[in-house]
Amino acid sequence: MKRYKFIILLFSYILIFGNLSAIDFRFNSNGKFKIAQVTDSHIMADSIANSKETVDMLNQVLDAEKPDLVIFTGDIVTGKPYKEGFEMVIAPVIDRKIPYALLFGNHDDEQDLTRKELANLLMKYPHNVSQLKKIEPVSGYGNYTLEIKGHHGDKVQAVLYCMDSHAYSTLKQVKGYGWFNFDQVEWYRKQSEKYTLNNGKMPLPALAFFHIPLLEYREG
Repeated sequence: MKRYKFIILLFSYILIFGNLSAIDFRFNSNGKFKIAQVTDSHIMADSIANSKETVDMLNQVLDAEKPDLVIFTGDIVTGKPYKEGFEMVIAPVIDRKIPYALLFGNHDDEQDLTRKELANLLMKYPHNVSQLKKIEPVSGYGNYTLEIKGHHGDKVQAVLYCMDSHAYSTLKQVKGYGWFNFDQVEWYRKQSEKYTLNNGKMPLPALAFFHIPLLEYREG
């Protein structure tokens, strides 16, 4: 069985490092698929100097690595107006015609747009493979999968799970950030089961992308 490899580049400024939802992602002839993950870019349209430094770094990463897909995992823009800030950070990706996916963080909807309004706005930009529409009864905006096929043929060889990890705790007795709701866990289980059954009851290699780390990761 041929081995496939993900190459993930994590780009985070904080750490100093027409919709195409039907695009046919494939591993290359060497069995590789490269993903650039951009998290916590915190673009602020009213703070051009700091934001320009982030955008310049993103330009360098894209030119050096030439990823097959870029995934923005939240806190993309943390200043008003959101639309202007988003167009600043997405320009390097759109200019290079690289497919990209989006997920929300805890700060994205704290500006001048709600999560629903953000979803409607951001889906209008070209090369966006996200599926940000709300899927009832699943909580949040942005619970979807992206499939990666083999170099030849139409068989799915790997799957990317993109999920909305929400913003802050909704329980008075629990402080801090949010978490996945049970309906999202059930959605994930059904998706995983579907892919497993379609793959001869063998689980597919998979990665999950979301903004807020799992509590088990922090305490593990």
